Amino acid sequence: HWDALETVEDLVAAGADVDQATDLGITPLMLASANGSEAVVGALVAAGADPAVTRGTGDTALMLAARSGSEAAVRLLLNRGADVNSETVGGQTALMWATAEQHGAVIRLLLRRGADVDARTHFEAREGRPGGTVRELRVLSEFEAVNPASLPRDGDRDPPRPEGGFTPLLYAILVGHEEGVGLLLDAGANVNEQAPDGVTALMLASQDGHADVVARLLAQEGVDVNQGRTTDGRTALM
Repeated sequence: HWDALETVEDLVAAGADVDQATDLGITPLMLASANGSEAVVGALVAAGADPAVTRGTGDTALMLAARSGSEAAVRLLLNRGADVNSETVGGQTALMWATAEQHGAVIRLLLRRGADVDARTHFEAREGRPGGTVRELRVLSEFEAVNPASLPRDGDRDPPRPEGGFTPLLYAILVGHEEGVGLLLDAGANVNEQAPDGVTALMLASQDGHADVVARLLAQEGVDVNQGRTTDGRTALM
């Protein structure tokens, strides 16, 4: 039986650089976080590993731990000063990864530590006609779900969606995570949240067939069942 923790401790004691990164910018702490290993994360931060180190894409150890679902690893990193609202170059946060992967305990912890429920992934903007800037939404291939590409597709031949402009709440709805939706709403997320193409939280839940999430949204004070229309004219009822 290989004891990873013992091996890590031996290497650190021998002078291994805990912040040495690969050519892709991946550090030992990031690997331990991605594996959700509380013990190894703890050993590395105790040895001085810096949770603020980012890859070129902006990914942090905290984001990887949130994606893995390890509440203990996330807590260790936050206690060592990890920025709960750090963003990738595309605007993803640890809270978004936790919601997309349906990790309720991690969502709760991040929210308690100040995670921004209103954070939004980036989407392209360009100069338009004279008089202002217009949003140019880069649309993925027809019927493909919004990024990140690893999220599940529902197979219902939904209309194309723009890439970007999603919040933690919209990610939770996209994967049908009722618990996450409730936690985010209780933390102040806007029940009438909209993606850049006009898709509201209620529309997204409806078109993806998440009946329990629809019911949760309808029970929320202030929900507007007739709000907005998508770029192709659809409503939640449609």
